[in-house]
Amino acid sequence: MYPDLKDKVAVVTGGYKGLGRAVSLALAKAGSRVAIAARSQRACAALAGEIQAAGQVAIPECGSHPGQIR
Repeated sequence: MYPDLKDKVAVVTGGYKGLGRAVSLALAKAGSRVAIAARSQRACAALAGEIQAAGQVAIPECGSHPGQIR
């Protein structure tokens, strides 16, 4: 059995492409609030917008290096 992920908070690093993107989308679909951490601000914001357009909660946390991720 899988745990109930509704209203849980998930932080996905490298979440804007590849496996991280798939995980971000799956967690959002399961009802989690997803914080997407990545270095590409444009791609990160685009994925967050895609998740938000589907009625889920996503927060882009982008920076050019780990010290800049808020």
